[in-house]
Amino acid sequence: MERGDWEGLKYQPKHFNRLMEQIELGQVRWLIIARKDRPVRIGFESFATFCEWHGTELLIVNGDTFFPEQKLVQDLLSIVQMFTGV
Repeated sequence: MERGDWEGLKYQPKHFNRLMEQIELGQVRWLIIARKDRPVRIGFESFATFCEWHGTELLIVNGDTFFPEQKLVQDLLSIVQMFTGV
């Protein structure tokens, strides 16, 4: 395992730390990402808050977009699965 790699998380601190530094210095106005799990595998909300505090706007290109009816069905299925143990 190379320095900075975490098993299963594909964490690349060299690039991530540089991005965090640029955001902190106000050098990143917009950050366009494919999905929420791309910049960080765990703690996306904290990362998004950090970006907001430093004036960086996040744009998620392939976010889950659902019509309200689809979201309702997805939520109901999640509840049923939770109670049935499926």
